[in-house]
Amino acid sequence: MKKQRKFVSLVLVILTLLSGSCMALDFQKYNVFNTDSGVGISSLSIGDLNRDGSSDMALGWSNGQLWRLSQTGTRGVFTGNWIQTLGAPIGVNVADISGDGYNDIEITRNSDGSLHRQYSTGSDTFGYALIANNGSMITTVLGDLNQNGKTDIAVLRAADGALSMRTQNGTGGFSYTLLGNYGAASALAIGHMDATRDPLVTDVVVGRDSGSLYVRYQGAAGNFTNQKLIAEFGQKITQVGTGDLNADGKNDVLVARLDGSIYEQIQVGSQDFSTQNLIMNVGQEVKSLALGDLDNDGLIDFVLGRADGSLLAEFQRAGGTFDHQVLSIYAGTTITSLGIGALDGSGRNALAVGLSTGAVDIYYQIPEPATIALLALGGVAMIRRGSK
Repeated sequence: MKKQRKFVSLVLVILTLLSGSCMALDFQKYNVFNTDSGVGISSLSIGDLNRDGSSDMALGWSNGQLWRLSQTGTRGVFTGNWIQTLGAPIGVNVADISGDGYNDIEITRNSDGSLHRQYSTGSDTFGYALIANNGSMITTVLGDLNQNGKTDIAVLRAADGALSMRTQNGTGGFSYTLLGNYGAASALAIGHMDATRDPLVTDVVVGRDSGSLYVRYQGAAGNFTNQKLIAEFGQKITQVGTGDLNADGKNDVLVARLDGSIYEQIQVGSQDFSTQNLIMNVGQEVKSLALGDLDNDGLIDFVLGRADGSLLAEFQRAGGTFDHQVLSIYAGTTITSLGIGALDGSGRNALAVGLSTGAVDIYYQIPEPATIALLALGGVAMIRRGSK
């Protein structure tokens, strides 16, 4: 009986260790794409682009080429197709911006801030149109900005901080509205930032080069006159993102400063972000940022690309704490873009990484990352740390 109790205790100890936050998760890296020599990846976005129900990737190259990578049904194997060349580095976002129920590609050209679209016209075809010219570099994010169920475009012009929106009419057209001016600013995100209101109401978050962080709340449909300064960071805000960072059901704001400090502004009440926590300081500028459930446990994690090419993941745990893990180091390379989404047939999220060398890598979590052999009572018990 004592031996049985001892065995059970040992099993419980090992299970506790395996499920604890001290163990690194295992990921398998696949190189799925490489551009022509000397041409980098400037952006990527994940979504179904050929109407087969599986997530694909849109890729923007540093020379302005636009490509689509489609899943083949085999993990880590994609087919690549050229779509268009716009002659300068481009940013891409995937969403339905035509109102027909199929994903399209929204494109920004860095050299002149022009905004373009490639509409899905079939299982593997697209139609091009220019949406607008903005005069200089812009940042865009997509979401429903007027509560009508259609995906719109929020636009932030870096030079003068002009914040505007292009709301779609459902047939391919867009209406322009200037929301405000912030001075120099390039950090932009959207999200439901007041948990006391209807969850369909989307708000806009802006980080200025001066370090000011604002939320522009949507009141009546498409009305963003209610603006609040929620924090001052004292130096340039390079990246912002929104998501529930402490598992309390409310969206918070993740902020990266120029010096590599990573903060969270926690939503504690209606339009109240008075709680600020320093999560970490990575010591260098953050070049790319993505939020999502990377370890598939139902909690929002985040991944960042540091200026030296370090790829870092922060996995959310109980109580809003984060486990730090270095996924890779791309020495001498800039991690230009990151995306989290289901990129194989398992339905589990993976991480897509775009590099200035022109490579695209995907990190898939290995379902059973650790196996331990336990010898007890003359027998063998295999305990595996299952994926979350």
